[in-house]
Amino acid sequence: MEESPNFELPDQGDGIIRTKECDIVPNPEGLGSELFNYLKKHNGDVIAQIDAESGKQDKYEDFRNRILRVALNLRKRGIKPGDIIAPCTSNHVNTGVVFIAPFLIGAKVACFDSNGLHSDNKFLINLIKPKVMFADEANVEDLEKINLIKPKVMFADEANVEDLEKIKEELNLEMEIVVFGDTKEHTPFADYLKPFPKDEEDNFEPHRVEDLFQTALITFSSGSTGTPKGLCINHFSMLSQLTRFIKTNFVMGLVYSPLAWGSGQMVTIIHLMTGTPRLICWKFTPEKTWKYLTTYNPASIGLAPQDAMIFLKYGNPEKLETPHLKVLFIAGGKASVESMAALRNLFLNPVFVICPYGQSEIYGAAFSVDVPLLARKPACVGKPIEGYWYKVVDPETEEICGPNKEGELRIKSKFCMSGYYNLDSSDRFDSEGFLKTGDVAYYDEEHCFYIVERLGERLKYKSRWIPPTLLEGILYDHPAVKVACVIGIVSEDGDVATGVVVKKSEVSEEELVNLVNDRVDYYKKIRGGIIFVDDSFIPYTCSGKIRRFLLRKKVLETYRDYIKSDVELPNENADNIIRTKDLEIPINQTGLGDEIFTHLKNHGNAVAQIDADTGKPDTFDQLLIRTIRAALHLKRRGVKPGDIIAPCTTNHFNTAVAFIAPLLVGAQVVCFDPNALYSDMKTLKPLVKPKIIFADAKCAKKRLEKDWGCIWKL
Repeated sequence: MEESPNFELPDQGDGIIRTKECDIVPNPEGLGSELFNYLKKHNGDVIAQIDAESGKQDKYEDFRNRILRVALNLRKRGIKPGDIIAPCTSNHVNTGVVFIAPFLIGAKVACFDSNGLHSDNKFLINLIKPKVMFADEANVEDLEKINLIKPKVMFADEANVEDLEKIKEELNLEMEIVVFGDTKEHTPFADYLKPFPKDEEDNFEPHRVEDLFQTALITFSSGSTGTPKGLCINHFSMLSQLTRFIKTNFVMGLVYSPLAWGSGQMVTIIHLMTGTPRLICWKFTPEKTWKYLTTYNPASIGLAPQDAMIFLKYGNPEKLETPHLKVLFIAGGKASVESMAALRNLFLNPVFVICPYGQSEIYGAAFSVDVPLLARKPACVGKPIEGYWYKVVDPETEEICGPNKEGELRIKSKFCMSGYYNLDSSDRFDSEGFLKTGDVAYYDEEHCFYIVERLGERLKYKSRWIPPTLLEGILYDHPAVKVACVIGIVSEDGDVATGVVVKKSEVSEEELVNLVNDRVDYYKKIRGGIIFVDDSFIPYTCSGKIRRFLLRKKVLETYRDYIKSDVELPNENADNIIRTKDLEIPINQTGLGDEIFTHLKNHGNAVAQIDADTGKPDTFDQLLIRTIRAALHLKRRGVKPGDIIAPCTTNHFNTAVAFIAPLLVGAQVVCFDPNALYSDMKTLKPLVKPKIIFADAKCAKKRLEKDWGCIWKL
């Protein structure tokens, strides 16, 4: 198998990696028309779905009839193009029906998490306001997204109904709740399956859009770092990304993803487009997974990172063979190279284990899912693919980074979301129209990209960055750890790394702390200890990610007395501002220059500096003379109070002279890094505009003389 071709356009020298336009031409009539064409295409006797647990098969004739009847019933109930329909259900034979049917009549679809937080779903439902909501019987505690979306119809499981009814009443919504299962107060899903006259079903015509950039789907951000948001995905993006994917010769896979996940939505449509049977799986366990792998012989399996770790720890105790399995995808988060290698060793036949990169905001893969490349470089997520522009940016300076330099990954493409639903999304895009992914990344000389961490999840201790996933990966190496998350507790030194662990078997705090701290450097050590909790204590997103900001809040509320005494906890007063008394030190009112000059004069022949390499001393008198002379030369050259002087030098005897002398004449001092890139220095020029730079000869050669014209060589 060969690696993917290179789609990159010629380098323009600005640090942006550009690729050629994608040559896929989507159906101009939109997603509903395209799906309807595929429904008609497949023979009625072809298997559309298989219930993995029971083995029951669902053929295309029945699957197609149910979809058409739900679509016709939605029209009959007054649902118009642009109205919002909201499935809120687990995986079963009718999940795909209520997902696909609204597209056929031009309605927008917003999929809710049947296990989501009540506050999240309430917020999102109110925002979107769906007209119909299809729900299971059991979503009793989890819906705040409703406040955001306000659907007209929700299809729900029985267990969700009580909570949905409560939300509907609190928000005063006109929303029909359609229930899969028994119900007396709401519409049973069976009502939506009642047949229409044969000619009406046979002559059904799908809605055709006028603009492919109209919103087709509202999917939700995971909410791992804040409140979930509704992301508007248009027809162009969905059709292009789905068509790109089926070109990979997709065959049946084993996927547990619910409809609330982008992967669950894409798998549902891809199976329809390819005509391959969809294996319906629900509620991951390693035992069920091995059973399904050996019963149905899927060619691929997709697991969330936490499920992959559980699968790894369970192992392959019966030494089961899976000859048809080719690839294991880890989707929705990072996995270490070591974990991927260990997963590969579970199987008796060769299986590629890869961790591709994607985002809900992009709705699909952003890099090549290139098995040979990922086998050669397992830590990378792939290379650029057609239809995308990429750059890696320092989020603090907005400077574009070159190869092997970490920064925020930013992506520009027609496939990106149109924006947030009913919320401002301008801050998610930079001035050049690039999506700010929020992921720390870098790329190498081959333009292979590597994802390091979520930008908002990194901890900072004593000015050093700590990636929590690094520490979590070490904790997961211990067989007694079922779930691990590392959070930061604020202290005067920054974020103190603190572990939150769900135990699988008995283990001590000391053992886990030592396990981590023996394998990391000084700054990355776990200093806040390990807090053991039950699994129910951990808040998850619908995609199975840990909601770190909520977990940290719960830890602070529940374990304040446990957290190490040297960690400063937030004040519980109303405004949460931590105040200290005023500093009682007399300040020299004539300024810093006068204060330093006084101290220099007071120390005489005392040693001021020692060159560590040669042992040569430098007295305060010697330092004072050189500093005064430098200050006088600055005045002679017209430097006035308020002008900017910039030392750009390494450490030597005259470093202090270049730093102190400007202060004696009232100038402002800006210190430059002598090892900085030329591009960094060039960027600073219009911001700082120093009158004189004190520079080493090596530094002066960095074209600074030409660009700045104010070099004073040391």
